[in-house]
Amino acid sequence: MTIFSAAGCNRVDLPDVRTYNSIKNSLTEHLDKEVLPFWVSAKINDKAYGGYLPYLDKHLLPTGEAERHVIVQLRLLYVHAVDISRTADEGLKTRLLDQYHRKFTFLRTQYWDKEDGGFFDYPSDHRLKSLDSPKETRSQVHAIYFLAECYLLVDHKEALELARTIFSLIDGTGRDTVFGGYRSYYELSQDHSRNRVKSLGIQMHMLLALSRLHQATAKKVYTDRAQEIAEILVSRFEISGSRGNAYNALRYDWQEIPPNGELDTKTVYGHSAELIWYMLESAVVFNRDVQALRPWLTRFADALIESGISAGGAVYSTGAYRGKAEDQTVWWWAQAEAMVALLRVYEVTGDVRYWVAFEKIRFWTFRHMVPDHSGTWVAFTDRWGFRRAPIRAGGYWQSGFHVTRALLQCEQALDRLMARRKT
Repeated sequence: MTIFSAAGCNRVDLPDVRTYNSIKNSLTEHLDKEVLPFWVSAKINDKAYGGYLPYLDKHLLPTGEAERHVIVQLRLLYVHAVDISRTADEGLKTRLLDQYHRKFTFLRTQYWDKEDGGFFDYPSDHRLKSLDSPKETRSQVHAIYFLAECYLLVDHKEALELARTIFSLIDGTGRDTVFGGYRSYYELSQDHSRNRVKSLGIQMHMLLALSRLHQATAKKVYTDRAQEIAEILVSRFEISGSRGNAYNALRYDWQEIPPNGELDTKTVYGHSAELIWYMLESAVVFNRDVQALRPWLTRFADALIESGISAGGAVYSTGAYRGKAEDQTVWWWAQAEAMVALLRVYEVTGDVRYWVAFEKIRFWTFRHMVPDHSGTWVAFTDRWGFRRAPIRAGGYWQSGFHVTRALLQCEQALDRLMARRKT
């Protein structure tokens, strides 16, 4: 049996167990045979210095340019942990574990602040430690998340202890005890000019980090902080009059920043997608009522579909607070995150509209962003799917992370959907 999509032009099979299983198998094969082998391969992992070389020319060879931000290095550590957790080849697992531990040591050696704790944003040869270059809270929040994930994936206890240490540091120095949430620069005072804005990214990534910490080692403080942040995300970050668009940032006191053309005053559709499934994931992990969240989930999912996704399934970059997309560049990471968000909303609601949207995004992605079997997606295209990046892949913080995580999330959601249909 088939239905027609809302656009009236694409016929989509109503999902059954065979459909779920077929899609899951194709995503799993892409992950295990293409994506993971590419991003852990020796040609892009810098053996001399321990980092990696992500800028790839048209032949998928490193140009020699390196991306040194700590979040990118943490992302690749996570990709290694995923691959280790999935391989049954003991010889390969041993080699990957060796590479993983060298990367972890590289992070501790080159980025960790031995005096005050926390990760510097850049390695020792690319920074000056001063108040002119304070450590970003977002780097620490991402570190908590990735290190907790690594523990859950490969039982790396040192990674978990480091994640817990960083959380204690950030919660003690970067939490806003007046308005709630976390400041942008935890080393700077609350009234510092750099802390006038609070980003969606820091708050929602801390929510996901707390979810993973809770799964690793449950503590009341993780539950309390997750509840606080979830309430802030629901009550503060929905743009009034937009029917579900999300602010990318707000003032320190959660007031709207007047539009000024900067990214902070846009809706970033990839972030909207992450927000949707992070909120859902948090509700599941902390045993909150998922169905009570359903009106919020569907409102944000509907806004994402209406404002940020083309009729064919391309996920646009940014839009105004209220209205349609303005920057219609299509980024790899937004495609990946939107697949997860809409599949998981479909899982909760059973509303076939979200399945249709998921399938459109999946079809568009594999038609335009996965041009070969190399394992790396095209970084970005225009709205019609024509490549616009001057390099074949890498750069722009592309490191296999968003794709790996999205494929894992979709795989797990499809497994749950199949189990439900079989019972």
